[in-house]
Amino acid sequence: MDAVIRTGVQRLRPVILTTVTLTAMLGLLPLIVQIRPSIFFSRAVHYGGPSSDWWVPLATAIIYGMGFSTMTPLFVTPAMLAIEHI
Repeated sequence: MDAVIRTGVQRLRPVILTTVTLTAMLGLLPLIVQIRPSIFFSRAVHYGGPSSDWWVPLATAIIYGMGFSTMTPLFVTPAMLAIEHI
């Protein structure tokens, strides 16, 4: 059990230091909800559009993939160590 706690603490720091993951996930949220701001010319926010059929699945896959790859070292690795030591 000591190895599980030690591994969790060791893996927590690199994951927390990678705030780029969280920033990218939050930055892709407007693509998922199909919000397209046009701040340079008309200063309006548009919803939907023909290109959203392509961007929504891509943004969804990226967000879930980044979230899964961030949480895996925090939970799966210590859980596998706990199973191994039982």
